[in-house]
Amino acid sequence: MGKNYFTTEQIELLATNPYVLKVEKKHISFTNEFRELCLIEYDKGLLTKDIFDKYKIGYHVIGASRASACIRRFRAQSLRMEGFNRVEGSGRPKLPVFINIEDENRYLKEQVEYYKQEAEFLKKLDALERTAISKYHRSKNIK
Repeated sequence: MGKNYFTTEQIELLATNPYVLKVEKKHISFTNEFRELCLIEYDKGLLTKDIFDKYKIGYHVIGASRASACIRRFRAQSLRMEGFNRVEGSGRPKLPVFINIEDENRYLKEQVEYYKQEAEFLKKLDALERTAISKYHRSKNIK
């Protein structure tokens, strides 16, 4: 297994913890309560290792980099207007599911057209930028 993957035994152990919402081979989600407790303990000066061990998550199970990343992410989430709550529509966009080949073809044609327009826009933007730089250099007599 990869170095950041949880073993089956670790998944089973973590799943029994009341502060763990969900645990999979590569991912773990914690309750909002745990996130808040982490930040309170961290602000009091408790080490990340001690926080995860105190709440029986197991620092050695989570790993140093994942635990540190959790604290950083929890801090960033706590500063958002919505706090720890997920915002509907956030995250990666879901890929569409097509009922038939015509719908898929229509979607793909729209995507191609969109990317063509985007490429044209970027070309125009690049040309404008080059023109502006050229004019600036001429106004300052820069060669």
